[in-house]
Amino acid sequence: MYDPYEHAQKLGLKIEEARIRTANALLIPEKNLILVRPKLPAVHRRATIAHEIVHFEKMDVGRAPWQEDRADRIAAKRLILPADVLRAERMYEHPELIARELGVPTKYLHAWRQAA
Repeated sequence: MYDPYEHAQKLGLKIEEARIRTANALLIPEKNLILVRPKLPAVHRRATIAHEIVHFEKMDVGRAPWQEDRADRIAAKRLILPADVLRAERMYEHPELIARELGVPTKYLHAWRQAA
């Protein structure tokens, strides 16, 4: 199972909490730092960190929609295993319930399906 916290550590990225108004997290690449909202639920926090790691790896500057979509798709592919999706789909029909079973926000299930 993909662990974004371990991945961040291997890349030399620090994760700290900070009050952010415009997003769930903020990557500051020159400081090897990801700032995350303090009260972000664990499921969203994990996915958000995976998303910011992709921006770091791709050296994204700015917030172009195509960069955000790419970060969502790559993060989703890391967070979600195909076998887990099949199992969850046998249990549930609704995307929100499938995503909950997978431990990801619904938007990452949609991104995973787009990337497949």
